Amino acid sequence: MTLMIWSVTSQLSKSKTVVSNATPLIYLAKVGMLHVLKIVFSHICIVREVFQEVCEVIKTPDGLLVSEAVKSGWIEVKPQKKSAKKLAKHAGIHVGEASSIVLAKSLNALLIIDDKMGRTVAEMMGVECIGTMGILLKALNNSLLTLDEFKAILDRMIAIGSRLDVRVYSEIIELAKKISRE
Repeated sequence: MTLMIWSVTSQLSKSKTVVSNATPLIYLAKVGMLHVLKIVFSHICIVREVFQEVCEVIKTPDGLLVSEAVKSGWIEVKPQKKSAKKLAKHAGIHVGEASSIVLAKSLNALLIIDDKMGRTVAEMMGVECIGTMGILLKALNNSLLTLDEFKAILDRMIAIGSRLDVRVYSEIIELAKKISRE
């Protein structure tokens, strides 16, 4: 699992188009790390459903941060493709995830997604994926974070509700230690 995260993470470039689902935006904003997406990728696309889920349904501080990023232009809101509702229904995933997958597929983009089922569907459709942990590992690798900061962010994300298996947590910490030594 972590080797897969790192192989994708180490190959990322700013020139690749990037689409994000809601959960990575929410958790990165909640822990004060939304700006890492701008530094690592320059520009992010989201679908209207993701914008609504993050910013309009419930007005929260993290939603306000994402809304400001949209206003400043580094997060761009794109319309939903019609096929997304059908994909959501057939795959048993949320329409926001399905819309993000369809947009990423149509743009040949990297998809930032944490949901296991959504990620599986995206990969079956040939969409390259990375999760929030992969983004944070990339930030660590680019010296945007220290190892201690990485661990603190990871722990804060878990404390506010991000789900991470104990085994995966241990693997990610070990990988982070390895990256910080390189």
